[in-house]
Amino acid sequence: MHGPRRLALLDGAEWSDRVDDGRQVTTARRSHDGCVSEWSMTATAEDPFITITVSITAGSAALRVVEVRPLVAAWSTTHLADEVAVARWWVVPSSAWDRPGTRPLGGAVDADDCASIAFDAGGAYAPSGAALTLGCVRPTRWINRIDADARELTLTSTVGIDLAPGEVWRSDPLLIDLRRPITVALADLARRGGGRRVAADAAQHHGWSTWDFFTDKVVETDVDGALAAIAARPAIRSRLRYVVIDDFWQDRTGDWRPGARFGSIEASARKIIAAGLTPGIWTAPFFADRHSEVLKAHPDYALRLDDGQIYTHCQGCDPPWGDRAFLDPTHPGVREHLFALYRRLRGWGFRYFKTDFLTDAICAEFPGERAKYGGRIRYHDPGAGLVRAHRACMETIRAAIGPESFWLGCGTHFATGAWLMDATRISSDMRVHHPNLVICARSAIFDFHLHGGPFLVDPDFAVFRGRDTTLPGALELPPLGTKPYALRTGDSGPTFDLAEARLWAAVVIMSGGVVMLSDKLDGLNDDGLRIVETVLAHGGGEAARPIDLFTPLPRIWLASRGRTTWLLVANWGDEPATITLPDDLALPTGPATDVWSGERIGVARGAAVALPRHGHRLLRWE
Repeated sequence: MHGPRRLALLDGAEWSDRVDDGRQVTTARRSHDGCVSEWSMTATAEDPFITITVSITAGSAALRVVEVRPLVAAWSTTHLADEVAVARWWVVPSSAWDRPGTRPLGGAVDADDCASIAFDAGGAYAPSGAALTLGCVRPTRWINRIDADARELTLTSTVGIDLAPGEVWRSDPLLIDLRRPITVALADLARRGGGRRVAADAAQHHGWSTWDFFTDKVVETDVDGALAAIAARPAIRSRLRYVVIDDFWQDRTGDWRPGARFGSIEASARKIIAAGLTPGIWTAPFFADRHSEVLKAHPDYALRLDDGQIYTHCQGCDPPWGDRAFLDPTHPGVREHLFALYRRLRGWGFRYFKTDFLTDAICAEFPGERAKYGGRIRYHDPGAGLVRAHRACMETIRAAIGPESFWLGCGTHFATGAWLMDATRISSDMRVHHPNLVICARSAIFDFHLHGGPFLVDPDFAVFRGRDTTLPGALELPPLGTKPYALRTGDSGPTFDLAEARLWAAVVIMSGGVVMLSDKLDGLNDDGLRIVETVLAHGGGEAARPIDLFTPLPRIWLASRGRTTWLLVANWGDEPATITLPDDLALPTGPATDVWSGERIGVARGAAVALPRHGHRLLRWE
């Protein structure tokens, strides 16, 4: 078997051009090192995307494909050459744990820029409007990483599979758009390949979850109380579909049996159904406590490091989450375990499934904090290809829960969840502090293109309790918080005031995503309940698109939903700000309605909007 090496695919290649059924196809073919590699570029007049694919055919000997670079392009050869120094790069992460956003192609990265690289998709754009957007259609089979700096952009596919003599490896098709605005091209790219839901479906899938208020202390009677509070508010009850029992209902992670402290999980499911709602349940399918029965019976299911120790590293899994291990997605026994687990949960009456920490079993092979474990983890079938193996596990879960069940993924690898999940959380953890709001708003802004494509987006919990929106004694944390305020530090500073709670509600509405309430509803005062009712009334629909793209964290967000146009102008910062609307902003004629005050307001293109710290205007035209 040949050892690992990089293939210089085009050096000395034979080039050819042909027209095939209206498609212009350029091909480079090369024989080297006992194998044949082919690079192909296809363009049609009807499709704004150019498609690039690579194939490698093993010769008479077996071949291990480790890494392939289907594209290495210097910016000097593109239409962005004269603007690279001022152009920005749009980073599309592989999962919600990575921070989306933009950063300059040239020059320094500041605190408000995204410092990570792109996975599967990304793009550059300049003040003139010139743009280049590229990405792989999800679901993909390999770990695709797009790097860009002021000199060049590169697509690298991490493969890690063995080819038998004569066997063929094919890359994930790479699509490139050189003409359209980046927001248009990204949205088109995300919708390639289809999905289970369109954006408008989100309005039919709102719910309430136990997690954000009750957390690890949840018991059966808390669910009973929530059902009573929902029934008492017809404006809330009429728009909710799901009640979700989140983490800590179980006895031990991995075995997923009801815990005695919670009460009866099956009785809770029956009561939710009796209330005319659909019961949901939380699990983390690739986690198992090291002392779980499943690992006692099948120790080979656990991922181990090269020294034989069980791999346990998990970002965000401090106590009380237990002594966790990871299940090996390449092991066929793990797929059998997952199928049996989700058939059992389905048999208890659950038809909404929230699955968490989905990426952790494979994320060590991606750049990032856990990359220090890359290459050190022993997989049962190291030649399976991690993305393909993880995708097979995800397909097993969908087969077990059935096509009618709603599936929300958290910590998802977007490529393996595409088309299978109904929705995915696209942010880090939301809590009722302004810094968390800014962190989660960033994801909603820059991941807008995913909504209604591979899945619906979930901006995370629609929670609005705070020092101005809660009944006396109904907060589960001090009104002034427990950590000093810092703009970029989550869970810091005081809980929401009224304006901040409304700002988060505006972000949820503008995301177009599903609404998942998670406050103790009978602990909210009238102001808090009005925010809940407003979000439920207007949540779900086409995602808004950011307008002021050369602001690291855009402050102008526009959505068109049928006959309704929505505009959010937000000041994320700690000082008052005046935000000027672009002269070419596509606003309807006539006055808008301020969603919170009901006031009719005339808004002109080019207008200057003065906002206090953490302030916003949420406007709607019918």
